[in-house]
Amino acid sequence: MTDYRIENLADIITNYSVNIKKDNVVFINGTEISLPLVKSVYKKVLEKGAHPEVRMFTEELMEIFYKNASKKQLKYISEISKYIIENADIMIHIRGGWNTKSLSN
Repeated sequence: MTDYRIENLADIITNYSVNIKKDNVVFINGTEISLPLVKSVYKKVLEKGAHPEVRMFTEELMEIFYKNASKKQLKYISEISKYIIENADIMIHIRGGWNTKSLSN
């Protein structure tokens, strides 16, 4: 059963926050806690005739990265990320976290 609040937010994102057109490439970025909303947005992007691409991150991986990455690694932008930024017509980032204090230690 789908939560109507998630469907409503996905509708707002895909119909008002961004102007998705047929054949647009839409990059959706999310975390595991945001998966229900990511799925709903993904479906609505497909219904509009656009092409969704999704990249998901876990909170644990992000915590490991920010606690262990060097300054060089923090500044690094991968060729894949550059390609996505340069070629996506629309980017939607949906973030959230289970532990709001994960990086405060």
